[in-house]
Order: sequence, then structure tokens, then C-alpha cells
Amino acid sequence: MEKKIKPQSATSRALHTQEIFEMILDHLTMAECFVIQRVSIHFYKSINRSSHLQQKLFLTATANDGRHDPRLNPLAKALFPLLFLQKQPSSWAALPPHRALTNMGWYKDAAKREKMLYPDASWRRMFPVQPPAKLEYIVAIDYDACVNCSFLACKARLGRRLQHFQEDGLRTGILWDVVVHLHLLHPHPKTFVLWEMFRLDPPADPEEEEGENYIDDGWSYCRAQHGNAGNTLFNKNRALRHRISIFHAHESLCDGYDKAIDPELAVGSEFLRMVNARPKGFLDYLQKPSHYATAWPAWGTHVDDELDEETAQLSLAEKKET
Repeated sequence: MEKKIKPQSATSRALHTQEIFEMILDHLTMAECFVIQRVSIHFYKSINRSSHLQQKLFLTATANDGRHDPRLNPLAKALFPLLFLQKQPSSWAALPPHRALTNMGWYKDAAKREKMLYPDASWRRMFPVQPPAKLEYIVAIDYDACVNCSFLACKARLGRRLQHFQEDGLRTGILWDVVVHLHLLHPHPKTFVLWEMFRLDPPADPEEEEGENYIDDGWSYCRAQHGNAGNTLFNKNRALRHRISIFHAHESLCDGYDKAIDPELAVGSEFLRMVNARPKGFLDYLQKPSHYATAWPAWGTHVDDELDEETAQLSLAEKKET
């Protein structure tokens, strides 16, 4: 007996028509779009082959043709508020402290933390901004409020052997890896991600800015001596550029160096494996870090030094040939 094939319902036909499917899902939030992929293989494949929905989810790039204003990723911003601050720090000593990372809601729940820090989690593939931008500079800041209120800001770039990770633009996973790795290098770290394509809101008073996290680590006196160095670094009158910079500082090392940072923030990613395998390849310094109270030179290579080393090796090879 011949088996009769049931005709598709109007709903089923609509959901199997790509254009209609996209129009329906376009009304959902980003979080809902990620969740609905689990409904069926059809939903998963349809969302993945839709260039419009992939751009909506910040998984593929929108054109950087100047026709659209840049947009921060709302889902990434909700998950990692510390990385998307839009208020200018009152000074470089008032950058958000490490405890702001561990105060995020998902971090406090062990089960949620495990899911979030899974190496293949979908958020890692998202661009944090559309159109995508690259991490241009990492500004390593040293200061010492213990003795002489000294201050140095050393500009660096992500190591050249790591640049391929942002070939099509920095993704949220690599941004997180960079920030977490910076936080593992020093005690009491502070980090501010500057989205250079946006203006920042005016700064607040440091005590108001950090709230219950505020600690007067001696910089209140130094600020009186040096003025507001933050205005120089963040430059409220700066030109807008479609790029990202990270400002990273640590508090005074008055009591010596000790590591007290929670390593559970780190993801077992390929990026961090490469960094840990060759620590000095993490940063390419554009200036020599020379402050006595820091260990910055151990985590990067001054560009001129590396070129000199390569030249010396080449000269040695040439001598051997002759």
C-alpha cells in the first residue's frame, strides 16, 4: 500500500523559506537567536547560512564603508560590562580594578562560569563592534606612589606572531584573553578598553567611580603632584578612529611582587597557549619599558631589540659561510 505524504502546513512552508525565516528571526534579540539554533538542525543551518543573521549576531563583518555608524555588541556588552565602559577614567590610576571582573554575575556561579569559559563558546567568535576593528595599541602603565610618584606609559602592540588572530578584526574571545593575560602578569591590575570610534562621557570622581571597590592606594597624593594624567592618555579632544586600544596599569608595588589573581578567568584557548609557550612574544614594545618597579620586559620584546638580535644572527650566519 502506497504511503501518503502529508502536505506541509503553512507554518512549516514559511519556516523552510529562507527569506521568510530571516524576516521572522530578525524580530528576535541576539540572545534569542543563539538559543533558537538548538531547536533543530534546520534552524541551525538556516541561521548559519544567512549573511544577514550572521551580521546581526556579530559573527560576520559588516562593511566598513562609512555608511553606517559603529555599534558595540549589546550581548557582549551585557556579558562583559567591564570591557565596554563609556566613561573616561578620572586618571590612569582610576582604571577599573581586577575585582570588577570577578564581580560579573556569571562568574559567581560555578556552572555558568564553566560554560562561559569553554574554549568553543559562541561569544568568543563574536565581534565586539561592527564594523570590526583591530586592537591597535596596548599602553602599559607603571606608577609608584610609594617613593617618588613616578609615572611611565609604554606603548606596545600585540606581538607580531599573534596578529593573525585579528586578521579580520578583533573578536570578543581574543579581547577577553588579552585582558585576562594582562591581569595575570601583575598584582592589583587595572584595565580600560578604549573604543576609539566613540566619544567618552566626562570622568567622575575616583571614589564615586569605583564605589565600594575604591581603595586610596597613595595616588591621591601623587595626583596632586602630577595633575590629571588621565586627560593626557585618554585625550577628550582626540580624533575618532576605528580602532581599539587597551590601557593597563597595576597599583604600587610597595610591598613587593606577589601574584594574587584568580587564574579561573583564563580560557584554554589557542591564543593563550601560544602566549604561554613564548611569553616574550606577547607584546612588541614601541618604547623600552624601563621602570624599576615592574616586570614588563619579561612579557614583551622591544622592536629594535628583536631587529638587532635578528641582524646579529644573520651576521653570524654570513661569517660561518665565509
